[in-house]
Amino acid sequence: MTEPHDKFTPVPPGPPGGVRSLSRRQWALLREAYDLLLIRTGWTRDKHSPASQATWSLRKRLLAVIVGGSVVVWAVSLSIMVGVAWGQTNEVFDDGLKAGARLLVDANNGSMPVPGVDRQGPKDYERVPLDYQIVAGGKVIRRTGHAPEHPFVTDFPPGKSHVFQQSFSDGQLWRVYALRNYAPAFEVQIAQPYSARLALLTEFSKNLVVPALVLFVLLALLTWFSVQRLLRPLDDTARAIARKSPTDLTPLNLASRPAELMPMVNALNRVFGQLSHAIEAEKRFTADAAHELRTPLAALRMKTQLLQRQLPDQREALQPLRDDADRCTALIENLLMLARLDHPDSLERRDIDILSTARTLVTSRAAAAGTKNISVRVEREESEGSHFLCNEELLQIALRNLLDNALTYCPDGSQVLVRLARRGDLVTIQVADDGPGVDINARARLSERFFRVLGSGAAGSGLGLSIAAKVSALHGGSIEFSEGIAGKGLAVTMVLSARRG
Repeated sequence: MTEPHDKFTPVPPGPPGGVRSLSRRQWALLREAYDLLLIRTGWTRDKHSPASQATWSLRKRLLAVIVGGSVVVWAVSLSIMVGVAWGQTNEVFDDGLKAGARLLVDANNGSMPVPGVDRQGPKDYERVPLDYQIVAGGKVIRRTGHAPEHPFVTDFPPGKSHVFQQSFSDGQLWRVYALRNYAPAFEVQIAQPYSARLALLTEFSKNLVVPALVLFVLLALLTWFSVQRLLRPLDDTARAIARKSPTDLTPLNLASRPAELMPMVNALNRVFGQLSHAIEAEKRFTADAAHELRTPLAALRMKTQLLQRQLPDQREALQPLRDDADRCTALIENLLMLARLDHPDSLERRDIDILSTARTLVTSRAAAAGTKNISVRVEREESEGSHFLCNEELLQIALRNLLDNALTYCPDGSQVLVRLARRGDLVTIQVADDGPGVDINARARLSERFFRVLGSGAAGSGLGLSIAAKVSALHGGSIEFSEGIAGKGLAVTMVLSARRG
């Protein structure tokens, strides 16, 4: 399901040997759930996903590694501090036990202690209370009120005058220091419950955890801010690359780029240079090929016309040859136009009156419309005027193609309507007719190059609508297809942006 995990990916534990609590099926489901969790959290990617190349983030992984490493270091350092504090605290308390035992021995001034029980206040008033016993002959002769009645230490090592031991008495563990006095013979055993020491250490740890957590949060915020700041050149480089287009293949600026990005930027600049040379070579080839093809086709057309004049009786037989030459010439012109639109040098815009342009084009096509008795009219919706910024030459070519298509495919006596409208930054130019129309399933392919609807019976190259769609795209718009006049025929709508850029 997933590709092999990288070095940052946690490895799931395998099934424990000898344990049969999970079946193979259950273990497979568990493994699948684990892999899905890794994919969702960005630690790995699903190789079957269409967007598998973008399912993990370098920024997230870097933050996870730094913050995760900080958590581990924080936890280890806190454990070390608590361990050191525990050891130092025990040493201090043990020194207190020693001092208390010596004071008790000195307080008796070389005489046998008086038996009895010393009264003590509530333990709540003492953070780490001390309890003692004075033992003589293996029995407790004097003690504090909270000390047990039997000795803490019963196996005092022979030959030793003092000893530290742990003792479990009255349901709790005690730290005991036993000091032997020889004249008179008695032992002082002074003790502290470990629970009191642990309570003090717990309080110390709590007081340490809060500032440590605050510092950790500050570290996480500082890490996030630093990573965002340090990775900003990646975002800047991505935006600079995104702004590149076939009309702008200049090298990326190398100033203020980190050293780690330089190999990638240099490689991209080499690719941009190669693309620029390839596009220039394509332009030169297209121009040269057009020139070489136009000349023989023009010569062929002239010779055909000459033959028609010299051989009047063969005029009709030679007409298809002349028509074929005209179609080849038109096809070459369209191909050249598409090549220009694919790699435009620049899109110069100027303010034009689209209503005037449309009327001029309709007038130029009046003769073609008259031969088929087709009515062509221009309408403008009352909106925000008919002036807008565009490339006049390209707009004329696109509108001419739309008119020619309508006149070519509509039968005699049809109607063609050119509608113009502007709303805000959008300008719409629609050419609608009431001809045979196009099946709704085929409309989506009308802007494809060389696509022609079968059975139309009209000659054409299948490039006119492709050119119109390309002109619309260069003006920040699109081309749409719908039903024509009175629900019949076809309507082609160019939606253009009137904003500069």
